Amino acid sequence: MDHGYCLTSYASQGKTVDRVLITQPASTLTASNPEQFYVSVSRGREAVTVYTQDKS
Repeated sequence: MDHGYCLTSYASQGKTVDRVLITQPASTLTASNPEQFYVSVSRGREAVTVYTQDKS
């Protein structure tokens, strides 16, 4: 059993879970790219929630 409370998108490749919570501070948006975001959001079967302080 692996709780996986906090994993990087790289570490989550190939894993599938029911719900995904993504924390993306605005200060790190320039460090992410579409491929990394896709890996993060595509891990969830039922729901994905993205938390950030910048709507745009």
